[in-house]
Formats: sequence, C-alpha cells, structure tokens
Amino acid sequence: MEAVYVDMHIHSSSNPDALNQNYDIDTLLSKIRAQAQGQSVLMSLTDHNTINKDAYLKALDKCGNDIHIILGVELHIHYVIETEAYHCHCECTCRYLKCFHYLATIFLL
Repeated sequence: MEAVYVDMHIHSSSNPDALNQNYDIDTLLSKIRAQAQGQSVLMSLTDHNTINKDAYLKALDKCGNDIHIILGVELHIHYVIETEAYHCHCECTCRYLKCFHYLATIFLL
C-alpha cells in the first residue's frame, strides 16, 4: 500500500464571507507538492458555505497525475437560528475526473 498525503481542509479565502476569485492555485499546488515529498496527494478546497468554482477548475487543469482533488464545502449548520453554527465538512466524489470536470462546469456557479 502506497502512502498518500491528504489535506481535506483548504480554504481559498481567509474571510468566510468573501469568496476569493483570484486564489493562487499555482502556489497552493507547489506547497502541497513540497509537503507531499513525492507521495500521491488527495486534497479538497472547503470554503465556507460556497464552492469556489474558478479555483476548482484551475486546480483540475493543473493538478496532474500526482494530485487528486475532491469537491468539498464547509457548511455552517444551526440547530436553531439562535444557536452558534457548527461546521460540517462535505466532500463529493465522481468516479472519473472528466465526469467531475463536466459537472463542475455546469453546476458550480
């Protein structure tokens, strides 16, 4: 069994209320490759209550054979409105990267 570097909690913005449309995917992938030290990578961008379509599509185009990306989001869930939100990480997979890319292009606004 081959070891895999995993990071399933990456935000494209430091502000959960403002999506970063200019997220630097090249720097992210460079840092992840350095950390992985040659291992395969499994990663997910998990912004708060939204999916950064532009960042995902850029990552899909640049991740190569060594980095596998899973669609993710970090949802703020309230039991009732007056309570503090807890964070729920949701990841979705597609069987084929082409299928994921197609769905991301259509459904992620």
